[in-house]
Amino acid sequence: MINDRLHTFTARAAFILLAQGVTLCVMLSACTEPPKVAAGPPAAVGGSPAAMVAEASRLEAEGRLLFARRRGEEALRLAYRALEIRRKVLGDGHADTWRTAELIADIHLQANLLEQAEVALQFDVAARERTLGATSVELARPLGQLAEIAVKRRNYPVAEQLRRRALSLLERGLGPWHPDVATGNVHLAVLLVELCRGSEAQALLQRALEIQGRAAGPTSPELARTLEHLADAQWIANDDTGAESTLQKAIGLLSPHESGRAEGLMHAHSRLARMYGDRNLSKEALAACERVVEISERSPGLSVAARVSSAAQIWPLARTAGSPAAADKLVARLAVAHIERARPGAAAPTPAPNRCRPPPSTPSTGGSVSNAGAVVSGLAGGFRRCYNLALKKDPAVSGSLRITARLGASGEVVNADTFAPVGPMVEVGECVVDVVFLQSQFAAPAGGGATIVIPVTFVVQ
Repeated sequence: MINDRLHTFTARAAFILLAQGVTLCVMLSACTEPPKVAAGPPAAVGGSPAAMVAEASRLEAEGRLLFARRRGEEALRLAYRALEIRRKVLGDGHADTWRTAELIADIHLQANLLEQAEVALQFDVAARERTLGATSVELARPLGQLAEIAVKRRNYPVAEQLRRRALSLLERGLGPWHPDVATGNVHLAVLLVELCRGSEAQALLQRALEIQGRAAGPTSPELARTLEHLADAQWIANDDTGAESTLQKAIGLLSPHESGRAEGLMHAHSRLARMYGDRNLSKEALAACERVVEISERSPGLSVAARVSSAAQIWPLARTAGSPAAADKLVARLAVAHIERARPGAAAPTPAPNRCRPPPSTPSTGGSVSNAGAVVSGLAGGFRRCYNLALKKDPAVSGSLRITARLGASGEVVNADTFAPVGPMVEVGECVVDVVFLQSQFAAPAGGGATIVIPVTFVVQ
């Protein structure tokens, strides 16, 4: 659920952009600013138009392959060269030119380089509008991506305007029962849930379920994710019974398809555990966490990322509802290690509060941290050393970590933790958590405390 995210400081979107910059440095061993649309690298454009178009297609295909392998900087160089060729030979109004601009935007978005992604998308939208008109359904996708950027910047009025325009274009261009219209309703509803507007979101999600049920059937597991969103909307509207019933329905649709839907089923049970935890139903919360682990144990093909994500969701719930030992045992069964450093006397982390349903008399914590970006950038060298130590023992080690650092009133790190798959990444995780815990000193957070999330990806190049 969107509202269950850790309560972080107000400039989180800008901070994550900087943290992702650290990720690129660790991956590439040197920081290089990706080129902007207006100043892409020159391409050797020559030969017949057909040969040039073929070269652009080759460059884009290779760029997409690199993008899929998370080698974004290399993919960008090829995509910009393809875009330059296509603009010269085909013009801005050609669909292939727009597709290349979309790829450039996708690469920037993956790295959270919002300004560059926005430039590419604005070019894309303007070119489509000039060629197809302002009411073309082809505008819906880039408008949705611009809405995503607006959300990351916390510019919610603009995001809502863009989402509503995209939905209107889909309804007008595809008809009321097209599956993409259901998706448009879900995207707008998720945004409204973020804004604590549960009643409005419920209406949109009910409409999406109508469309999806008509296309796939009322018992299709395809409806489960929309039902989870509906449960979120009911939850923030204080309909606890309705939210639980809706989640149970989603679980019921997924359960017969567990072999192919294990990750979705684990996510639904994790959401149910969170709802029980928020209602102080400890026994029920622990039982739901146990079901998450049981599903993972029956699913040998489950991805490492899914196991780590599930561990991060259920560990604080199990710790609060049961005990630290019980939480550690559950996480160990997921083949995931929880790595934590805490100062003596520091309070144990608890599940994040539901922002739309704050408990009575509980003050909001988590203010902005003025030097967060600079401090995290300064940790890149320590992260790289951690990875290099692991590479000496296992030249193929790679993976992603998400370090959560909780700051005290003076900006000191009072608690830092992460989850890592059992294996070589545990050693990397222990080292990285030590770097954050021992080598960080942030400015005093506004509001007396803050939580900072640092995503880091380690890839052998």
